[in-house]
Amino acid sequence: GWDEAAEAGLDALLTLPAAEFRMTGRRARLSARPPTRRLALEAAGTRLRAALPEGYSLAVLTGGADSPAEADEGSERDAGAEGGAPAPLLIRREAGRMAISGGAPDPLIGESLAAYARVAAPGAAVEADFVYGGAFDPAWRAAAMTAIAALARLEEGEAEIGAARARLEGRVETPLAIADIHRLFASGIGGARVAETRLAVSPARIAAGRALPPGRCAEEMTAIAAADPIRFAPGSAALEEGDQAVIRALSAALGRCEGGRIEIGGHTDSQGGEALNLALSAARAEAVLAALVGAGARLTLLSAKGYGEAQPIADNGTEEGRARNRRIEFRALEGDGE
Repeated sequence: GWDEAAEAGLDALLTLPAAEFRMTGRRARLSARPPTRRLALEAAGTRLRAALPEGYSLAVLTGGADSPAEADEGSERDAGAEGGAPAPLLIRREAGRMAISGGAPDPLIGESLAAYARVAAPGAAVEADFVYGGAFDPAWRAAAMTAIAALARLEEGEAEIGAARARLEGRVETPLAIADIHRLFASGIGGARVAETRLAVSPARIAAGRALPPGRCAEEMTAIAAADPIRFAPGSAALEEGDQAVIRALSAALGRCEGGRIEIGGHTDSQGGEALNLALSAARAEAVLAALVGAGARLTLLSAKGYGEAQPIADNGTEEGRARNRRIEFRALEGDGE
């Protein structure tokens, strides 16, 4: 992706009257010379950040609000320049990963931030790539830790800690979390930084939270059970320990049902007597009902019924087919909506 990143940097330079673009590995930096103004530089930086290939970070070095960019030939602003302004800290949160890059005072603090990220986001792979040195304000470390803590509460997102501004954006699981995360970020960045947050709930999460009529609810529950079947050993109505994950998923889907009732239908293979299979299928349906209630589902939404061997979906002449026929299905009871 280096050539693509270089081309994006050149395109950004063409939009500014005087500017500089540098890349070291996957770290890019865009800074400006007078008469370039801050707002123009920030706009170019926003476009450049979107154009960079995945895995590349960008530091945009600006001056005061809509003032000419402060850098000139005699004031190099590289991170690591003694007493100079450090590069902003950029932290990205993705599924199973947190990447930290940019300026840090020294390796000890850099390592401590990486260790804090592993604690704040357990299970995430933490990648750290710092440029050390420069003049950091006393509140910088607290601001960096706050950004990490806020990102750990997002599904995915990005935070940037600069000298005068701190930015957090990303997706959350529920709208109720937005205000809390904003307060956490705004109260912890420290110093004279202006806090900006852009948080939203993903469309998939919004759809997942919408209420379902009983017919749709039953279809979703049947699809869940088909993708992760509740398996029964021959002649048994006992749920296995591994079935708890699908029970939780079914209970969550049932929590979105609006009105009406859902029938849990138990089915068996054709082995054994018809009467025995009918009783066994009813026991299996009752076992699932009890497990759903134990997981928090409302008993008033549910009923259980056994169908025995009467409705096979696979060949009872094979073990694979018999295993598929030993199943649980869901349907909305008549008169309870679609």
